[in-house]
Amino acid sequence: MALSVNNNALSKSYALQHQLSWQEVVVRIFLLIFCLFGFLFSLQLIESLFRGHSEMFTNQFGQAFSNPLLGLCLGLLATATVQSSSTTTALIVATVASGTLQLSQAVPMVMGANVGTTITAMLVAFTHVYNKRQFRKAFAAALGHHFFNILTLILLFPMEYAFGLLSGTATHLAELFSTGSTDGQSFLSFAIKPLLAWFEQQTGGSVLIPLFTAVALLPASVFGFSAVLKGLVIGSAQQLIEDKVFGEPLIALFWGIGLTALVRSSAATTSLTVPLVAGERISLKKSLPFIMGANVGTTITALLASVSRSETAISIAITHLLFNLIGVLVLFPFPNLRQKFVWLVKRSASKLTTNRSNAFLYLLLIFFVLPVALLYFGLK
Repeated sequence: MALSVNNNALSKSYALQHQLSWQEVVVRIFLLIFCLFGFLFSLQLIESLFRGHSEMFTNQFGQAFSNPLLGLCLGLLATATVQSSSTTTALIVATVASGTLQLSQAVPMVMGANVGTTITAMLVAFTHVYNKRQFRKAFAAALGHHFFNILTLILLFPMEYAFGLLSGTATHLAELFSTGSTDGQSFLSFAIKPLLAWFEQQTGGSVLIPLFTAVALLPASVFGFSAVLKGLVIGSAQQLIEDKVFGEPLIALFWGIGLTALVRSSAATTSLTVPLVAGERISLKKSLPFIMGANVGTTITALLASVSRSETAISIAITHLLFNLIGVLVLFPFPNLRQKFVWLVKRSASKLTTNRSNAFLYLLLIFFVLPVALLYFGLK
């Protein structure tokens, strides 16, 4: 009886948390549409800039684009800096659509972006640094996301370099899904492109004004979209997520995909697991399927960015999806393998957090020192 009363009370609390007035709903819908419009406009603006000055960009960055390892470092460093793989991959899609980047050059950048986005969960883990036990568990949760992307990279980067596995598969799939034309009555041609033409006319052919506008608008629209939905999907449903999301591995996987596709930020949803693991509300083992699902869910941004663009742009978006999906298919179906992966993460976290400064040095080394050094000596 007591259990029934508690469950009823919990259900009522969930219902109360989700009640929104119609005014709030309208405002949220308006903000989401505004952020989506800003996102698509910024991508079209970037594509136009690259298309108009492709020779200059290619001459300046051709060496980095042509070397897969340097492209990997560039994607990692850019994403670690802005803390959003959605922003980086969307920018890569726009660059590919402009013809400045080839698909084979862009794939390593997408791989690097997947690793770079794991810095956010690590930074969240450092909020627990003054409690050694909590910090060890929090850092383990962050390492779960980080190691999953690293291991996927170790598996797929050589196969892409040697055989073009991801880019070749993505190209064939893009041919199946592409309409063969990018000039139909799409949302881009109906709304975005006329606004772009007007904006370019007002700026009088300037490069700096559109560049600064795009650089500011792209991350602002991504983070704005994330913030509007995060407060609704994550914040108000915090207790529901703790109780219901991390039960069965398959359920956790699909929750990770769904929530991240809505929020459009794997950094946000994977960071959610850090305080839960640190506070021992869920185990590291239970958080892993959710993290893997979040990696798949974040690919929605690149897929959205590729809509109504070239087959090559669609291919790079599919490549992003394949990279994360293959990582899930390698690890998720095998409980024993997942258990060994969790053991590796726990052991590594224990070693790195014995002296807490080591964890910070690891973060600096992987996300900044190593990629900057490789870029410097590779471009020299």
